Amino acid sequence: MDLLTHLRAFLAVAEEHSFTGGAAATAVAQPVLSRRVAALERELGGPLFDRVSRGVRLTSLGRAVLPHARDVVVRADHLLDAARSHVLSDVRAALPGYADPQVLARLRKRLSGLGISLALPELAAGAREEALARGVVQLALLPAPPDRADLLVPLGGASVPGRLRGRRLHLEQLRDSDDVPGAAPRLLIQPEDDVPHVRDHLTQVAHAAGLAADQVITGLPLSESWTAVHERGDVLVCAEPEARRQGLEFRPLAPAGVRGYRLKLAADHPGAAILLQDRATLLELLAEAVGGEVVEAGA
Repeated sequence: MDLLTHLRAFLAVAEEHSFTGGAAATAVAQPVLSRRVAALERELGGPLFDRVSRGVRLTSLGRAVLPHARDVVVRADHLLDAARSHVLSDVRAALPGYADPQVLARLRKRLSGLGISLALPELAAGAREEALARGVVQLALLPAPPDRADLLVPLGGASVPGRLRGRRLHLEQLRDSDDVPGAAPRLLIQPEDDVPHVRDHLTQVAHAAGLAADQVITGLPLSESWTAVHERGDVLVCAEPEARRQGLEFRPLAPAGVRGYRLKLAADHPGAAILLQDRATLLELLAEAVGGEVVEAGA
């Protein structure tokens, strides 16, 4: 890179016919520019300029290397532009882990047509906002209360077939029985829902329905939760696509519960700026991926 810097200094002086003009054109102090040209002259083995009354003129060596210097700088600029273009088009998106991979494949294909390469790192709900703030990701679906959300995902309970009655999940069904104490299923709240606007609502509804404190479990790893649903008949709060992919029955919660998500983009990232131009379509695809629907934030 020192050679490239020195060549840029040489070209600036050659085009401006003076060190003063070259320094002004490149916004570099004249002594610095002079040192760069001198370093290049030492590297090439001879002077590149003769000083004349109104500035400088190229020596025979200077005239010989001038076209090659221009070619090197132009090629280097093309290389840097290509590298920057690749980096700027790389957008990392922090999305809920249960998002439908088929929909995400369609989203990735659509974005590739806009020159954007979409990467999908796995991050827990509570870690997405920090990752966005640190620049680790450039797009994120962040948990948000329903009145501040861009999209809402209806919640229900996943259970083994035949475990629950009716078309909706009334939590009274899960109450402990006097005949078989301790045999009642637990209500499992997964990490994706371990955020205040979801967790607190579910806990309040569960307690109002008469569930014991030890029947409401928060924070189990997702794999452990699915295993408990199959093994001991527990009920996992989830979105309908999650239950269907596990081959489980799904009952919407009564009273209703939702996950709220807010779409946030790193506004200073050019790739994310491209996405902002078609935010509505992006939201529609993300809503489909998580089994939700787009709403007006703050409506």
